[in-house]
Amino acid sequence: MSLWWSLTDHPKFEGASLDQQWDVVIVGGGFSGLWTAHHLLSHDSHLKIAVIEQSTVGSGASGRNGGWASALYPIDDARMLKHFSQEIIDSLHHQLRSSIDEIGAFASKEKIDCDFHKGGSLVVARNGGQLQRLKNSLEEGSTFLDAQETQSRIRMNGALGSSFTPDCAAINPATLIVGLAMSLERRGVSIVENTRAEFSKDGKVYVGDKRIKAKAVVRA
Repeated sequence: MSLWWSLTDHPKFEGASLDQQWDVVIVGGGFSGLWTAHHLLSHDSHLKIAVIEQSTVGSGASGRNGGWASALYPIDDARMLKHFSQEIIDSLHHQLRSSIDEIGAFASKEKIDCDFHKGGSLVVARNGGQLQRLKNSLEEGSTFLDAQETQSRIRMNGALGSSFTPDCAAINPATLIVGLAMSLERRGVSIVENTRAEFSKDGKVYVGDKRIKAKAVVRA
């Protein structure tokens, strides 16, 4: 059990029978799957959606992580520019930054007590090489802090400097994902836990030997 689940009640999600016609079937009950259901309903509230999870909602990485929502992207712009235009990259960063506030607004609207706190994040350099790489990789929205400014925010031995971005929030991911799942159930989404779904070569979804009928399938 992760730290987060030790602090969070986990209701059961049994859902409706899968033996019916669905508009969308989403395989995976983590954040990717549940946020997909949320945004699909935001575009069309009449969609009939089922989410199938082989274990329990948030049992994978969604409920076992460091407890933050971050707009930092693991690939720098220089590498992405080899494959995508600057316009696409700028749009990606905008969406990542916007998503942090969207999560906070959603939690507030749905009264989900997930300890959301948008306090930003620091990346700290402790040697010359790290400091130079940090300066070279500053992105829009990030601020460089010298050694003194860094120490005023975090007392770390040997800190030479840091970059600060406001686009990061601390959260309890287990409480957030349970609240998200409960919100989706209230909006008519059927969430079925402890059910293993498998894909055929042509992309159809099966539970056991029964095919799940859906107009669209999302692997999440």
